[in-house]
Amino acid sequence: MRFKKEKTIELAEENSNRKNVFSRLKRHKLAWTGGIILLILYTAAIFADFISPYSYDTENRLRQYEPPVALYFKDETGKFSLRPYIHNYRLIIEI
Repeated sequence: MRFKKEKTIELAEENSNRKNVFSRLKRHKLAWTGGIILLILYTAAIFADFISPYSYDTENRLRQYEPPVALYFKDETGKFSLRPYIHNYRLIIEI
């Protein structure tokens, strides 16, 4: 009997500590913002293979020294797309 009472007291204290922590977090707007950002980043990391447009081992060694280019959300015909892409790019070297 004595063991059960001690165990219930420990569980009650543990629950009250959790309630205390969560009640403090509810009032902290910065903690909520940080938690939401972390949740988004962890979700993106879990689904990275699905989100990324290319495989992790895909590379084009012929274009490795080209400068960065602008991303576009409309194709050549003016059709809007949520997925950004790059128009045809030509590298011009001036000597």
